[in-house]
Amino acid sequence: MPLNVPFPSHITKYPVTFDIFTQKYTPVSLTARFFEDDMGYKEEPIKVYADLVDAFKFNRAETLQGTDIKDEWSSEQAVKQFKSFVERGKKRDLVPAWWTPEHEAELYRVAKDDAELRVERSYNWEERRKRVKPTSKENDETRLGMIAEKVFFDEGVVMDPRDYSGPQYEAIGMY
Repeated sequence: MPLNVPFPSHITKYPVTFDIFTQKYTPVSLTARFFEDDMGYKEEPIKVYADLVDAFKFNRAETLQGTDIKDEWSSEQAVKQFKSFVERGKKRDLVPAWWTPEHEAELYRVAKDDAELRVERSYNWEERRKRVKPTSKENDETRLGMIAEKVFFDEGVVMDPRDYSGPQYEAIGMY
């Protein structure tokens, strides 16, 4: 039987895997491990904090793009939404195995008080580039987008490519 299954661009703009037996696509972000020990994250937890904050802000910028909604909110609103983002991510194994309540407390302190990483500020590629020194903007923003996708994608969804009316990537009405 020849495979004639269209690419599910309605599911995600990021990489997917395809199971030839079930004929279903799954976004790679749902199974990806973003903060592995051998990548230096355990020694420098600030890298995890920066990626989580920037993924949150990048997703907000992507969500608001093309709308009339201004990217303005109070520190309290931003931190509340960010905490929801992190809690949802924890349920989906986004944070590393070595994550502790102390790391989480420091993440929230950074998200609220750090001059560059405060969550109420808009996403800024130039600031991130100076801090993180990624290989390319495209690769880095794909990573941030996939982190946010892991948080916001409908839980347990494996899309059937023939069902174009199924659930899609959505930002749960946060903005």
